[in-house]
Amino acid sequence: MQVIRRLDTGERQSQIAAALNLATSTIRTLLKNKEKILSPASVTATSSATRITRSRNSTYVEMEKRLSIWIDDEIERNMPLSQSITMEKVRIFN
Repeated sequence: MQVIRRLDTGERQSQIAAALNLATSTIRTLLKNKEKILSPASVTATSSATRITRSRNSTYVEMEKRLSIWIDDEIERNMPLSQSITMEKVRIFN
């Protein structure tokens, strides 16, 4: 935004680049895309934009549920837990 304001005041691209330690090509790119930068995001979003979601494999969800129940039971019985014991249960549940 600072670059665009300085360009609007009539300052030269090379002066802005030197003052802000930017390449002059960066200044030109910002000037070229000035309208896109200043317009609200909702206006520039295309109607074909979609929401990206990640789906989890149901096998993993079920395994995590079983593992969580097993861990809760082990803690309740004051049994020692280690990474190796837990990994062995993961292999069994999976």
